[in-house]
Amino acid sequence: MRCGRDPRGPGHTSRSEPGCEPWIKAVRIEDVLLSFDEHSASVRVRWFRCDDVLVDLYDEGATRMPVRSGAGESHVVVEYADGEMAVRIHPSVRIKSRHH
Repeated sequence: MRCGRDPRGPGHTSRSEPGCEPWIKAVRIEDVLLSFDEHSASVRVRWFRCDDVLVDLYDEGATRMPVRSGAGESHVVVEYADGEMAVRIHPSVRIKSRHH
């Protein structure tokens, strides 16, 4: 991975990473990579700075991982039966988890 912003601009997304299985959905927005494994209902959130991993979260029991954007912000919301984990990626990274 190279250091710096994606030359295509903020909010660039990709639906899958090379080499991933088709049931693993991934989205990369700037320095954050999120992946959702439909078979195991697991999600992984990785936040990078250059080649360093600043945050590496893994959780199970996810039901959906919709991507939302608007008002100058990009979000991914990991939905669970008992709550959600909201990951704001642009303009700055913020992670909030609410489970009941």
